[in-house]
Amino acid sequence: MSKRALRIESIETVQVAPRWGLLRAIAGGITGYGEYTVEGQLDSAQAAVHEMTPAMLGEDARDIKRLVRGRFDESFYHGGAHFMSALGGIEMALWDIVGKALGQPVHRLLGGRSGAGSRCIAGPAGTTTPRPPRRKRLFVWSPKACAPSR
Repeated sequence: MSKRALRIESIETVQVAPRWGLLRAIAGGITGYGEYTVEGQLDSAQAAVHEMTPAMLGEDARDIKRLVRGRFDESFYHGGAHFMSALGGIEMALWDIVGKALGQPVHRLLGGRSGAGSRCIAGPAGTTTPRPPRRKRLFVWSPKACAPSR
């Protein structure tokens, strides 16, 4: 990694219809992306990201464990859907920044590939997306269909 500082300059959020919360963090001129979705409660999750942002600004993006674990330990309730989604989205963005700074995919930083892939295709689901008519279903989820590839 270069000697240049990777100080977190900004963390911004955006809501993408119908249900996703995305964030962008910038550190040392490098942009990283994360996701903070809590189904049906994006405003609350977004507020949690905004609440955490001041504590992250100016910190070194490479200190992921210290920043994420420190934020978790400072929380009296240690989690909850909104808190953990916000923290997880920030963590994703920091890993993205560090991977880009090193010129490596994030999976290499986290120990390498864990398999050759999976046999299932996941798609959006939920109450705000109309389901296709039964005869036109695109996929059916089952634990056997999503077994890890060998």
